[in-house]
Amino acid sequence: MPHLALAYSPDMAAPDFLKAQLWMRNLPKAVEARKRSAAIGAQPQHEAQERPYRERIEEKARSGVLQVPILIYGGKQDPLHWGASDPHALRIEQDFFDFVGAKNARVKFIIINHAGHLPHQEQPEQFNADLIQFIEYWNKNAKS
Repeated sequence: MPHLALAYSPDMAAPDFLKAQLWMRNLPKAVEARKRSAAIGAQPQHEAQERPYRERIEEKARSGVLQVPILIYGGKQDPLHWGASDPHALRIEQDFFDFVGAKNARVKFIIINHAGHLPHQEQPEQFNADLIQFIEYWNKNAKS
């Protein structure tokens, strides 16, 4: 299953979750959406059309418009964004942290070990503790 391909450990997902994921993946609308997405992605002009949108979003983020608490959370062994032996893990998350955090002091970046692309599922206790701590801190320290 594609979901497990993104995991650090194949044991990360409960059997009921995997069963539900397979059921949802095989729904006719899901199958059709994947076909449309693959067809769009295969078109050479797709990246050229998408790039200006991404650049506008990135420029807004770089401008400092995002002035809310932001938690960026990643698993060290996320195979979606880098190779397993890449010493510069979480490049996308790090880049986002660098340009948003440069103008927003309320950005926090947490990387947890032994987790892939879905760290909230692989390390739910740690994720919940980190998220609760982040929310409680900003609830207590919110600027009026």
